Amino acid sequence: MDNPNSQHAFHALVRGLLLALLAAGALLACLASPAHANLNVGDKFGSWSFSCTAVGVDKTRCGMVQVVAAQKTGKNIVKVVVGYLGKNNELVLIVHTPMNIFLDTSVLVKVDQGKQIKMALQRCQPEACIAALQIKPEFFKELSSGSALKVGFVLWSDKKVPVIVPVPLTGLAEGMAKIKKETVPVIPQDGKEPDLML
Repeated sequence: MDNPNSQHAFHALVRGLLLALLAAGALLACLASPAHANLNVGDKFGSWSFSCTAVGVDKTRCGMVQVVAAQKTGKNIVKVVVGYLGKNNELVLIVHTPMNIFLDTSVLVKVDQGKQIKMALQRCQPEACIAALQIKPEFFKELSSGSALKVGFVLWSDKKVPVIVPVPLTGLAEGMAKIKKETVPVIPQDGKEPDLML
């Protein structure tokens, strides 16, 4: 007759192996799930592209990006970024506009015929002015279900020229569903406004 202690140890070993196999299977199934599919820079989601920028050693900022250019000249009019780019990883909308905008007006956005929202102008530099807006859940629903984000600003030259640029929202919801908030590095809270430029 076998030693009862040996039998008990053997059964414990078998149970442990089975549990390990089950855990490995669950992990593989999770990794194979589309929700955990890897994103590569340049991946397209409708009108949007996945983009990342290195901001330090082992630190990157990623988001969905779309650039709208003028049909006649091919020059960029606006660059729009959506990502978890706030100081505390909040979901943020960032808009790059031409440098010569009327600062008092800042940048205005709305989805389709929805409520108009004024963005906070961050700074202007030789290549662009940058405005940012924290995306609240209600506004994200609009972005996810709408057809176009209308970006408005006033160009300043010899006279004020109002400009409204429609930015297609096709693919944004799908792209954002692929981005996991916890995988985006937290921007250090050093008391300074974060550089939100991608």
